Amino acid sequence: MLRILQKRVTTGLMAQSSRMASNTVVDSPDLADDIESDPRKRVQRCLNRVTLIGRVGKDPEHRGNSTHPCIIFPLATNAQYRKADGERMVKTDWHRVAVFRPGLRDNIATKIMKGDRLFVEGSLSYVKYTDPDNKILTSVSINADEIMILQRAHNPGQASDEEN
Repeated sequence: MLRILQKRVTTGLMAQSSRMASNTVVDSPDLADDIESDPRKRVQRCLNRVTLIGRVGKDPEHRGNSTHPCIIFPLATNAQYRKADGERMVKTDWHRVAVFRPGLRDNIATKIMKGDRLFVEGSLSYVKYTDPDNKILTSVSINADEIMILQRAHNPGQASDEEN
């Protein structure tokens, strides 16, 4: 399963990089006149993609309202390294995953649970808000476009000891 996933991601990245290397610019019709008159106004292609493989930290929560519903859940990813003395260390990063797409949102709400190993692909989103103490805070989320369940939790409600 992972080999298929790696091949798919690698193929997608190679296709994107070759399109970017070819310097092909896709201009929107509204900006065509401005671009021709001033090369500094050329629309630059950008990429905001995140790919994670990790374990769900707790069962998904319904957030938002009836107009803009979403599902939120934490995803843990691990990085392993060795200290100078040879001791093996594991660093865990927690990511906030938000699912807004209706079909995916409804599927995820009923199918994933704490401890499931997932492949998540999406984009980064930064939102600024003011807390009750009038401090401006920034929230970072991954807005999921695609989620695949790679492995179910062995014990519902308890994550497996297997490495991410």
